[in-house]
Amino acid sequence: MIVGGVILSIIAFIWKPLQINPTWRLLGAFTCTMLILGLAATFIWFKLVDSIGAVKAATFHLLNSFFGVLIATALLGENIGLLDYVCVITIALGILAVQLSSNIKPNPDPCADLYTAGPILPP
Repeated sequence: MIVGGVILSIIAFIWKPLQINPTWRLLGAFTCTMLILGLAATFIWFKLVDSIGAVKAATFHLLNSFFGVLIATALLGENIGLLDYVCVITIALGILAVQLSSNIKPNPDPCADLYTAGPILPP
């Protein structure tokens, strides 16, 4: 994440000049994003992996970014656009695909058909 953050920061500084309007709402949103969505959510995710397994815990983890958008909407008055909904639908479809694929029971013995075919005799 650090590499991606550095690369995106360079692109952002080239694309637009740095302009920060410090307000209490910005400080609150930044603190909430760091402490709740960053640290607490990761801690909860590790606890979820221990209790319910990685596949179900990944559902929570993948939806954290959208929860961040919702918090930005509530605290900063940001708009939720069409692209945000497209992203949530994409994440939800990915989660659904993983959930459906985890319900498929693999054959415990892939060589079972070979055992019933009878002995292989040399020519």
